[in-house]
Amino acid sequence: MSVGSRAAKGSPHLSLRPEGSPRSRNVPIAASGSRNIRYSQRQALPGLASPTIEILPNGSRPLPLGLRLLGEIQQGSTMGLLLIVIAVLGVYGWSVYSQRLWSQQFEHLQTLQRQERQLTAANEALKNQMAEMALRPSAGLIPPSPTKTIFLKPLPTRPLQRIVPGKDTSIASTPPMAY
Repeated sequence: MSVGSRAAKGSPHLSLRPEGSPRSRNVPIAASGSRNIRYSQRQALPGLASPTIEILPNGSRPLPLGLRLLGEIQQGSTMGLLLIVIAVLGVYGWSVYSQRLWSQQFEHLQTLQRQERQLTAANEALKNQMAEMALRPSAGLIPPSPTKTIFLKPLPTRPLQRIVPGKDTSIASTPPMAY
């Protein structure tokens, strides 16, 4: 860091920009208040520009309305963007999950359909085998004919019994076994 010509002459000020800079100003070395600035002198390397330090103005002045409005818009848009990103990630995760779930259920459906076809084929094969066995004379089955039909007599109808409430309460008083 280069020290200005006043600091070299014993002045209590330190130049924060090179001497030929158009905005150079002198700042007291030991400023009063909460800001104490200490600089150590270093030898500058030849060919390298010395760094400059700028002290920003204190925030005692209120910001212009337009600048405050832009700051509020930036904060609002940042929050809105954050919410949009969260919503997009949620929708993306839901779509990936639902597609994976749909694929699993579709594979399950295909497995069930394949098993249904296999069961239908096995059932038809058993029916065919039983029909072939029935046609053999060694099975002992007789072909149906109207002369050999058996008719059963219907049972006589029973009279209706009325249930009298309070007569058979033993069923209602026993607690259920499953509970």
